[in-house]
Amino acid sequence: MQSGAAFPEASWNDLPLVLLATWIPSLRRLESRGQAAECQFIDGPYHFTVADAAPGQWRIACFERREGPSATNAVMEWPTTAEAFIGSALAAARSMLGFCDARAWWSPEADRLRDVIASADPGAAS
Repeated sequence: MQSGAAFPEASWNDLPLVLLATWIPSLRRLESRGQAAECQFIDGPYHFTVADAAPGQWRIACFERREGPSATNAVMEWPTTAEAFIGSALAAARSMLGFCDARAWWSPEADRLRDVIASADPGAAS
């Protein structure tokens, strides 16, 4: 991501367990089958897409759906590698689950994310 860039905005918060449990399978489909991923946020009119740009390279485009001329144009875009982006999403998921586990916060959302991690990275312990 561009240095200092924030999307949807600085200090944005949403439901990370739910989002990561949805985004990671979409990213894995892109990685394995080349199917572009569309990742929605729960709050607000925000989403981002991830698509193949070249072998092992992805292009991320962030969108804000509001009325007006910017409704279909990307707010920001940047390149990344498939490995770095998937790795970042899995690291965030593990971090969130570690936070929940340390506080004995169990929920169906945490269980679902744990299952997603196991499917996405079967060789690693969560």
